[in-house]
Amino acid sequence: MNGCARSLGAVALAVGLALAATGGSLAGADEPPEPPPPPGGEGGPAPSPSPAEPANPPPSASSLSVFGGVRLRFTGYLDIGFFDAAGDGVAYVRDVGKKLHPEETDVPWVFLGDPWSNPVNSQGDSADLGRDRTTIPRFDPIASGGKPSFLVNMVNLGMVGGAGEKLLFEFSVDFEPRSGTLGSSGDQIDIDLAYLEWMPWKSRDIHVFAGKFESTFGIEYRRRKAPDRPGITPSLIARYTTGTPTGLKLRGSLLHQKVTYNLGLTNGTVTTEKFAHFFDELDTNAGKTVSGRISFQLPLPFTLEVGASGLSGAQDLQPSARDRYNQYGVDLQLVAHDLTVRAELLRATADGGGVTRAPSLNARGGFVEAFYQLWPWAEVLGRADFRKARLLTYPNLYLSDTARATVGARFDISPNAIGKVEYLHIMERTGPELDDDVATVSFVFKF
Repeated sequence: MNGCARSLGAVALAVGLALAATGGSLAGADEPPEPPPPPGGEGGPAPSPSPAEPANPPPSASSLSVFGGVRLRFTGYLDIGFFDAAGDGVAYVRDVGKKLHPEETDVPWVFLGDPWSNPVNSQGDSADLGRDRTTIPRFDPIASGGKPSFLVNMVNLGMVGGAGEKLLFEFSVDFEPRSGTLGSSGDQIDIDLAYLEWMPWKSRDIHVFAGKFESTFGIEYRRRKAPDRPGITPSLIARYTTGTPTGLKLRGSLLHQKVTYNLGLTNGTVTTEKFAHFFDELDTNAGKTVSGRISFQLPLPFTLEVGASGLSGAQDLQPSARDRYNQYGVDLQLVAHDLTVRAELLRATADGGGVTRAPSLNARGGFVEAFYQLWPWAEVLGRADFRKARLLTYPNLYLSDTARATVGARFDISPNAIGKVEYLHIMERTGPELDDDVATVSFVFKF
């Protein structure tokens, strides 16, 4: 707590500078900021607040025309941040001598806590992943050691294009400046999205995707990117639901968008690549993963969408199609005037084992979050989430039973500039209580 308390003054200063830079008006208190340009695909600017996810229009008339009548529109954003993590920045501890879990005799190492529960940015980077592995290397992009730091969270560049009215494409590339070792560059480049979208019928809301696209599970993926996310950090279960898989997808709606569906056939799960244990770009076995979500918008005076998701397939990063990864969950979204509430619950299991000693998982978790629009340029938010999991990645066993409370605010300084501030209080419900809270600030410029 002491380390994060030191940063609260810096947080207040950052917000004050944002206010001063605009004369305290923040995009004009008399009028809301201009709406963003229409999305050109799944990875474009903030999605419509309508839970029905209406079809995205092709690039506007202001886009660039190139060979063959293809129209292009460029998108992107810059996310700059500052954070301060309490303690040594690590959100888990080793059960030395297995004093708390003597029953775990089959694994050499037991760890308590959640290494990814103290993120500092929208992509979920932990303040410090620690040195938990003695035999298996793991890239730690932040490795703060509990020291406060400025950082460039991400530079994103994208392109949306259309050929006629039925065929669209999008790609999105992420650049993350990070420290290297002994003079080598640690900077990371990731192809976030790369897909074709086909709309076979003009009169029907049916979209067919091929490539690397947005998730088919839950609702958090809709606002996973920094400009679209009301706060800064993802939920504790985002690691299971917001990855971008590769394969085929069918998305559409029925009954005037009161019923929506999303179906995928992909190489693997929708876990994030940084979670690492259950994600691969190219399949390592013959089995494919089937996933989907169906949702209903109820006929009420306010907007209420309820949905259910499921996923099942051969576990990633091992050769057998018999070892399974299964996941299911439910979600809801409520929008009533200036208040938005979202909630999601899930359960995930992976068999693990086999000749490669693939990781095994038994996890459940969820979140509820609320956002309230105080003024057209200011929004406050709160989130409560939890995760209980047993993750075996031999030779390490992670036993997590974590709850977390998050508060924050967002300031839309202009149609292109956004300032955010957030504080995360992390609680270990079993095992030792750790000093692992996080205060973080983000400034986003989008185009």
